[in-house]
Amino acid sequence: MTHLLVVLSNYNATRYSVVIQRISVIPVAVRKTLYGVTAYMMMVPLAFLCLLTSKVVTGLSPRVGSLRQGAGSDGCTWTKDGGVIDISGLGNKDGTPRFKDVVATDGYSYSYNPCFPFQEESCTQAAVCQTDGQGSYWQAGDASSVQLQDDDSTLFYDATTDTYRSSFVKLICDQGATSPEFTAIGDTSYAEYHFELKTVCACPNGCGGGGPDVTFTVELSISIGTILVIVFSVVFIMYLVGGVIWNRTRRGATGVEMVPNITLWRALPGLTKDGCLFTFSKVRGLCSAGRHGYEEVK
Repeated sequence: MTHLLVVLSNYNATRYSVVIQRISVIPVAVRKTLYGVTAYMMMVPLAFLCLLTSKVVTGLSPRVGSLRQGAGSDGCTWTKDGGVIDISGLGNKDGTPRFKDVVATDGYSYSYNPCFPFQEESCTQAAVCQTDGQGSYWQAGDASSVQLQDDDSTLFYDATTDTYRSSFVKLICDQGATSPEFTAIGDTSYAEYHFELKTVCACPNGCGGGGPDVTFTVELSISIGTILVIVFSVVFIMYLVGGVIWNRTRRGATGVEMVPNITLWRALPGLTKDGCLFTFSKVRGLCSAGRHGYEEVK
């Protein structure tokens, strides 16, 4: 591979020398125009590569706060007071409620299961289910409707079956409540139900927070642009290293002279500048002619 790169480098040096010799016989005006066009053609892909590079950097940025199942979007984990609230271990995963038929002060009984939906009679995919104890059940909160309130301590659920119902579960931090205590307050206004859940898991880092259970999701954006940037960088480095080795070992070059095609690279900035200035002056001249080169229509 190194030998192939060296051969290509030598071939390119010869080819560029011939090209430069041929360019020298082209009229100055035409030559500067060509330089200008070449400069613009080089600037476009370079700008495109810069844009792709910024996209790659953006794609590698982590989604800070994406903890386990969604940082509060599922009502299981979220951040508070510099720690992590994690109540995912309180809910049953087998489709049954963790807290079943808890009697409230309004005379009804309520079942509740954090994080995971359950089914109880006519309540399906439920977070909260109400019963009168005589065979009637009403869904008071869908598991999928959970929202974390602004106080970072209250979970909100709603459901629409025969009528709109909403439930509020107030989480109370208690370091001594290793076994959760669920209290049903019940209906405080029309079809609005309130509950309290006292548990150590409602405390920051009380259940799994701040340790290895907290994982961050990092999304990598591997696109065509990323591949092009990587390939371009690798090819350029191989060209540069191969050319330096060849010029050093085969030609005995030292210092800056070891850079492959050094004559071309030395001349390119000046030629590019001349081409850009010439093209700009021509375009400005054409614009001026467009404004003043015609008689005013009367």
